Amino acid sequence: IYILVEHMSSPHKLLPFRMLKYMISIMEHHLKKTKRSTLPFIYPTVIYTGQKAYPYSMNLFDLFDRHKELAQETLLAPYHLIDLTNASDEELK
Repeated sequence: IYILVEHMSSPHKLLPFRMLKYMISIMEHHLKKTKRSTLPFIYPTVIYTGQKAYPYSMNLFDLFDRHKELAQETLLAPYHLIDLTNASDEELK
């Protein structure tokens, strides 16, 4: 288990994306360090100390604008696999 803590003193609209990149970096480091093929759990937290209330969403999917619902349905869902190993040459033609 990892705890990711980010300190912000000024707002950043793309902060959810930045946090995702940090989390992926932690996962890559973990895989290299442990030589395992399982990903660690990461608990991300942001500590904000700006002058005004934080104005942006912390929901990564809000950054997709009009494609938010599509991103929610596909980004973290299991990937679609087209396995051609069982297809005959005729089927592939």
